[in-house]
Amino acid sequence: MGEEDTHDSGAEGKGSSQLSGFSAHVSPQLQTQINRSIGIIKGSALSGLKMPNLGLNASLFKDMGSTAKIFESQQKTLASILKTNSDSISLIKGAGIKMPQGAMSALKLNQDFLGSYTQSILNSVDLGVSDTVSRAIAQFASIQADWLKHLAPTLANLKRSFYPENLQPIDGLRFESVEEIVMSDGIPLYGVPRTSIAQALLEADGRGRRREILGRRWRSISEDCRVVLDSCQSLATKAFRDSARAALDALDAGYYQAAQALAGSIIDAILNMYFGSERTKYTPHPAGKRTTAAYEEFGSRQFIAFAPIWTTYQQFHVNQGDSIPSTFSRNATAHTVSPRQYNRRNAIQGLMVACSLILRVHEEHEARRG
Repeated sequence: MGEEDTHDSGAEGKGSSQLSGFSAHVSPQLQTQINRSIGIIKGSALSGLKMPNLGLNASLFKDMGSTAKIFESQQKTLASILKTNSDSISLIKGAGIKMPQGAMSALKLNQDFLGSYTQSILNSVDLGVSDTVSRAIAQFASIQADWLKHLAPTLANLKRSFYPENLQPIDGLRFESVEEIVMSDGIPLYGVPRTSIAQALLEADGRGRRREILGRRWRSISEDCRVVLDSCQSLATKAFRDSARAALDALDAGYYQAAQALAGSIIDAILNMYFGSERTKYTPHPAGKRTTAAYEEFGSRQFIAFAPIWTTYQQFHVNQGDSIPSTFSRNATAHTVSPRQYNRRNAIQGLMVACSLILRVHEEHEARRG
């Protein structure tokens, strides 16, 4: 409603300058309707398009009046589609997602494509021939329908590209839901687990239910971790990969304490290698003085891969009398041997973190080589 109001308020001011000299031949209602349509065209997402002066003659006003609603309907349809795109991009930017290179170029090509036909229509109107107006509108509708038909799958593919392969098949995926799980719960979704388990985690109501899923599906998740490790053949990940396989062997054999301890060491080693002295930017401060702002610099995939680190490194100090956390904690894993921290759920969660980080390191290494 706010968008329509904006168009309306701008229509009369802009349209009147185009129709000066003809008001004596046109009823106020018809002039308002024509001005409104021109204003909608000029005030739409194509506002950057240079508009010609419309040399309308009085005989064309009646035809324009009858076609005004068609213009308006077409522009509303476009505005709705483009607003959806704009909202999506705003959400993506708000979540710290960087659009893939070329994505903006593709969208700009679509807009330029649409703009060229809008300009053509307006030039046709300038001829002052009523049947030309009708043909131009018909052409506009046809081109627009074809453009929107091709734009929809382009946007769908663009959205999927923001996510790792295991999340891409999930319909209606919202980034806020992914962020809650990876950042707040510290449960990885990058590459592991498989799509069906990832979807169950996304649909689960709260951290407790999600941890129940980890407990029930640990064997399948262990298999998923092995699949990911098998796909990481870069030399940069070999030491991490070998250690992660040893940890998975321990888990599958029932030695979850050993598996969890090794997973914690792998995670710490990857952080030191990847971030170096800046690793503290991505972990909580002992006095609570640090925020997650550093994660806003990441692209979408990088964020999904590294966000679990924030909760994984939740503060825990034995000498300060801190309670032992029940969820997976690298610090508690390193500084306690309590069954409250060491259990199979935490072991599988720690291995998920380790394997997802290994996958990300592998992908970045291969991208640099390629």
